Amino acid sequence: MVTGPRPRAWNSTLPVPAKPMGRGKGLAQGKSAATRRDTGPSRKVRLLVLARDGYRCVCCGRSVIGQRYSLQHRKRRSQGGDNSPSNLITVLGTGTTGCHERIDSRRDPHDEAKGYTVRSNLDPAGVPVMVFSEHGSGASVFLGDDGRYHDGPQEVAA
Repeated sequence: MVTGPRPRAWNSTLPVPAKPMGRGKGLAQGKSAATRRDTGPSRKVRLLVLARDGYRCVCCGRSVIGQRYSLQHRKRRSQGGDNSPSNLITVLGTGTTGCHERIDSRRDPHDEAKGYTVRSNLDPAGVPVMVFSEHGSGASVFLGDDGRYHDGPQEVAA
């Protein structure tokens, strides 16, 4: 049995990214891991949204487990959207593939009607979302910042 400090791995001096790579950010865009900013939702919010959506894509109802998925901002951050659970939905794909790509491209006008995108002058918490099951049936719900679905918009504490 070896005692004492563990030997350093050959690549132990490289910074470890806070989130998995491969979602179109970071090193692939020429930024070093040391200078990359993480502007996505916290781990707590990410897990809350995934659990709320049942680890399924809200658009098609398919499981995201073992698939490439994203948390889609309904109201773009560039338009004042934030990382609150009411502004995030679970979707299959990345910004260039799957349901996420279709929503991001805004080529399907029904996506806005289903609440997958929200205009800059609206509050995502006040816009219902059509959530589909794996069997194709859907329900219109409001997303709360408490990580649950609601029948109506939630009142914000002043």
